[in-house]
Order: sequence, then C-alpha cells, then structure tokens
Amino acid sequence: MEFTLRIHGGTGSPTIACSGPLTAATSAKLDEAIRLCLEKPTSHLLLDCRHMTSLDFEGIASLLRGLQACRERGVRL
Repeated sequence: MEFTLRIHGGTGSPTIACSGPLTAATSAKLDEAIRLCLEKPTSHLLLDCRHMTSLDFEGIASLLRGLQACRERGVRL
C-alpha cells in the first residue's frame, strides 16, 4: 500500500490525514507536510493517523520531529 497525505482545514487548525505505511521510505513526506502547515500562523495541527497501516522506527522519529517543531512554535499537536 502506498503512503498518502491530505492536508485540509483552514488556517488556524489544519489537519494532515495519513494513510498507508509511515516508514523510512515515506517519512520525508510527513516531515514536509508538517513544515508546510507550520509556515502559516496556526494554533493547532491535527494528525489523523486512523488509516496508517504500519509504523517503523523512522516513522516514529518523524512524528517526534513534528511534535518538536510544533512545540517550538507554540502549536498544539
């Protein structure tokens, strides 16, 4: 299964919906999506992982990088 992302929602509280495996091969996509969402003023960022099928060590690291980036900007993840 392919890893896909959809970013939706207005400014202030975007949502990143993930589906498929979040692995070393796909984690850069999530890193980039989080970076794009944090370029605009926002108070919240929601990660919808309901359709994520698997997660490896690098996928977990990507989630932690996203959490750190949000914390540095005062954004609730």
